[in-house]
Amino acid sequence: MEANDGPSVDTPLDVLVTDRPLSQWNITHTPHDVGYVLLLSPDGRLSGESTAGVDGCVSDMLSAQRIVEAIMNAAQTRRPAAARPHLSQRELQVLISIADGLTHAQIARRLGISPHTVDTYVKRIRSKVGGGNKAHLVKVSFAMA
Repeated sequence: MEANDGPSVDTPLDVLVTDRPLSQWNITHTPHDVGYVLLLSPDGRLSGESTAGVDGCVSDMLSAQRIVEAIMNAAQTRRPAAARPHLSQRELQVLISIADGLTHAQIARRLGISPHTVDTYVKRIRSKVGGGNKAHLVKVSFAMA
């Protein structure tokens, strides 16, 4: 696995534990496939880079037992798949980029696609999550897991 690659698992995940934001991944899972995303951070707080799609955070300074307890708790509180719209890998990348505050042109450059294609993905995302403006899409990105 390359340093910038995300998880490469063929089965849906109950809990995904990561030490970096989803926006830094080469995403292979969508929120439909993951029940709960738990971020490990030095201070145990959700801050800094985009936390879109992250459900909870725990300090990586805790004991292994405490981290396992947090994972077990996350598995019990995960959101049902029916509550999450199914977005394609590329739609999720676009949604995370919107939550990062990027313009359509910046997203296009980041993903190596045209701004028109970004517009198309945004229209598809809006149709799947119930429309809304950019603020609504950012809210949706934080609520998804």
